[in-house]
Amino acid sequence: MQGVDGTKLLSKDCLTAERGGDYSMTEMVLEFGLRNAIEEDAFARAVYAFVARSSEAGASDSDKDAPDVMIKTVCSPDGTMKKAVTFQDKDWARAFMDFWHRSKREAA
Repeated sequence: MQGVDGTKLLSKDCLTAERGGDYSMTEMVLEFGLRNAIEEDAFARAVYAFVARSSEAGASDSDKDAPDVMIKTVCSPDGTMKKAVTFQDKDWARAFMDFWHRSKREAA
């Protein structure tokens, strides 16, 4: 799935062994094509704010934890550098997408 601003939502299925058993875990990977240093800075701030707010919310609600998130820089086949954000849960990925779009609108 691709957003209007070039953001991609990808799903990776992984098989993980734990104590001799296999189970399937879906990772959600969001790719962001950031155009300049200003967007990269805004993106880094949004990730930090999202995780901080999610952690605070999770502290009062024992059913929710802060999201497990991994961020890396990837190079697409055409040589474009992008940020890839991997979430262990699709709900956290969607929540971050909403947060990121809201952050961009508020900054404009």
